Amino acid sequence: MISFFKFKNYLEYQWRAKTKYYIHSPFVYQFYLNVLEGNVEVSVKGKHGKLLYSLVNYFHPQNILIVGDSGGSTRYLTLANPEAKIISIRISTETIQPKDYSTLDLILFESSCSKAITLKYFHQCLSGITENSILILEDIYLNKERNDIWKEIKQHPSITLTIDVFQFGICFFRKEKLAKENFVLRY
Repeated sequence: MISFFKFKNYLEYQWRAKTKYYIHSPFVYQFYLNVLEGNVEVSVKGKHGKLLYSLVNYFHPQNILIVGDSGGSTRYLTLANPEAKIISIRISTETIQPKDYSTLDLILFESSCSKAITLKYFHQCLSGITENSILILEDIYLNKERNDIWKEIKQHPSITLTIDVFQFGICFFRKEKLAKENFVLRY
């Protein structure tokens, strides 16, 4: 059963979410067309899988880090880019070692991560971030803790663009952005 917190936030999301007709940023407009509305050519089920597949297919990240326990996302990421190097870290006291990556093109925090774990790994990941890196947080409206994580991470000064599609919070580190922008897009 859906929690009251998630239901209330879903109604707010529906009220605030914009379609492609209200987007003035060329980058975000292309993101909307190619990722959110993009045609998935293989059989990928569910919005979760289609979004991850489309995102990886569009941006072609080579170094992907997944933090969490579920592991279901790996299938979609691998399907979209079989050549990508995917590092999966299970929730524990592990630290991200510099030898594990040179740069991080895509970082996915699965919903199984607590606030302390997510923020710990987020700060460890910052040394591998480039201006083309993408950070994805799953289930940003699952509960208050996940929503607090989303709010805290999107305020980080290195993040210049965020996109909220309800199931995911997507962050970009693009240096060409003059001011931080936060988009809520209908998906």
